Amino acid sequence: MVFSSPVFVFYFLPLALAIYYSLRGTRQRTLNLSLSILGYIFYGWSNPVFIVLMLGTTSVDWLASLIIAHDDWRAWSFRNRPAPMLTVGTPRSRLQYWAIVGSVVSNLVVLGFFKYFNFGIDNYNALVAELGRSEEHTSELQSRQ
Repeated sequence: MVFSSPVFVFYFLPLALAIYYSLRGTRQRTLNLSLSILGYIFYGWSNPVFIVLMLGTTSVDWLASLIIAHDDWRAWSFRNRPAPMLTVGTPRSRLQYWAIVGSVVSNLVVLGFFKYFNFGIDNYNALVAELGRSEEHTSELQSRQ
């Protein structure tokens, strides 16, 4: 599904807005969960395998956010304890630092793979083809001598 497709504009977007605005009186977690599910449906519309990819990246980012907010890797449970307010200038722990780094790196790896993989394969194939031609040309020149 593309943003400019009639299916998105006339069916999916109105349905998503209706779901979102009908849930406005509920808890924030319910709103976030509904938007996440709608996002999974949107990205999985063209290829359902993308849902697995989105679930993986979302899980990494969610766990990293819990570590950053609670400074504890065991904070993944669904307890309703509020996260402490992070203040500017407060030193962060090593665990929080590595959670941020891990989250950013994992997202950049996924982005880089999907953005540049075909570009890299095409250039590799062109290079191999060019080197293959140059070897054929060199062997022809050597056989003529």
